[in-house]
Amino acid sequence: MLEAFTASLIAGLATGLGAAALLLFRRVSMRMFDSMIGFAAGIMASASILALIIPGIDAGGLWRVVIGFLVGALVVFAFDMHLPELFRKAGQPPPSRFVHQGFLMAGTIALHNIPEGFAVGTGYASGKPGLGLILAVAIALQNIPEGTAVAAPLIAGGVRRRRSVLLATASGLMEPIAAVAGFALVRYVAGVLPFAFGLAAGAMLYAVSHDLLPESHSHGYELAATWSFLFGFLVFLVLHYTLR
Repeated sequence: MLEAFTASLIAGLATGLGAAALLLFRRVSMRMFDSMIGFAAGIMASASILALIIPGIDAGGLWRVVIGFLVGALVVFAFDMHLPELFRKAGQPPPSRFVHQGFLMAGTIALHNIPEGFAVGTGYASGKPGLGLILAVAIALQNIPEGTAVAAPLIAGGVRRRRSVLLATASGLMEPIAAVAGFALVRYVAGVLPFAFGLAAGAMLYAVSHDLLPESHSHGYELAATWSFLFGFLVFLVLHYTLR
């Protein structure tokens, strides 16, 4: 269990690497911003299909994934709608469009890290040599651009860079907690994992369609964003099938 926790913790903290890369740039151009958002959207779309929806269907059937997918999309929709109210209750001014997007991405990534951590934990508990480690490495590589997707809009909205990086890193910390749960509940995971995978996929694709793609196409750099999206999709596709 300790090995599963450690591997998933490193994978979760990889989210901070993508955010920390933004510390190297004093100013992020809008072209670069749109390209990074498009790349992260491509990674998330590819991961939703290849690492969540298809394995979820294989593990427990179509309808558990469908129900989880709809619940995940509704959860992010509700969070999206109530985020300004949460700021008000915390005594903060309403978030700007960029800050709103950054917090939405942080919540979405934290949500989808739960089934990812669950998968790592069950991989280690499965007894198959190297399965848990392979899953952890693949998830860590995927998490890097997702950290960029959290931090970039926060920085663009005026949030301090270090605080943006910390928030992006924190969004990955659900992963080791879920890994321990997955390891402990491996005997019962067959019924839970398809729903959890569908939940994560619905959350991620809602964020991609509602926020990331429209944002990346709203500043005049649609072509750069589109090619970055396609490149991100292919990067995860290659990683998914070469690290298996």
